[in-house]
Amino acid sequence: MSLLILSNNNIFIKIKQYCITAELLIILFSAVLCNSCGLPTYSVLIAPELVYTRDNPDDISQENNLVFTNAYDNQSSIFYGYELYYKIYDPLDAANSETEYLTDETTIDNYSTADESSLENLGFERLYFDYSYISNSISHSETKPSFALDDDILEEDFNIVLNFNQDLSPGSTFLAESDGSVSFSSDMETYIYRHVENSDTGEYNNKFFFTDNFSIYDSDMPESIDIDSYTSSTNEDGGYYLYITFYILSFGKEQDDVSKLIYSKPVYLGTLKFNCQLTTE
Repeated sequence: MSLLILSNNNIFIKIKQYCITAELLIILFSAVLCNSCGLPTYSVLIAPELVYTRDNPDDISQENNLVFTNAYDNQSSIFYGYELYYKIYDPLDAANSETEYLTDETTIDNYSTADESSLENLGFERLYFDYSYISNSISHSETKPSFALDDDILEEDFNIVLNFNQDLSPGSTFLAESDGSVSFSSDMETYIYRHVENSDTGEYNNKFFFTDNFSIYDSDMPESIDIDSYTSSTNEDGGYYLYITFYILSFGKEQDDVSKLIYSKPVYLGTLKFNCQLTTE
């Protein structure tokens, strides 16, 4: 009787030891598997912060510019600069109210996740940057980001001003302003341009935001801008008013695989009012 009980106890102990050993092996195997393969990880970029939002294009109390703070909290190993998008609206289109740009803003805000494709699906176009405002001298490139920052200022805290003053040549510039806590200067201004197709000729052109840089055939113009708009003046200057909305995203690439692009959420920079002389060029 005693021997039998002792034998059963030995069996129970051996079974218990086996279970503990198997459990440890499973834990160790899982740890090795996680370390070797790893669970999927995703790099995240912080969007830039706005100094102020221009959400009333008819407000003339401020200059025609957009101002945001460099997203310096991003990891410089994956952060490269910014992608900017724009969309032109026709506030004089009888079929659509002049608040159409607010509808797009609400739509984007309501997305659970939004990125550059969200903007493109709503008809937004990319903006481009170059160091010259002579259109013929620009060698256009689709390289991303279009607005790249030098490595030595990626982690610096400063304001960036996008100036769209149509009264000053060249009509659209980038300016970097130090907030006083860092030393920053730029030897060259960067000029903002649109890369658009002429629907009449099929040719692509680089255009800025001058009053005469808007053609009825530009691929980024609203459908309501047509030959009738061109032949009839609609404001006191003999031109045509347009609203243009701007969005910005921080842009980067995965450190271990630069083919994988990273975007922050899109941030609404504002909507500005432009006076233009519609052309057929």
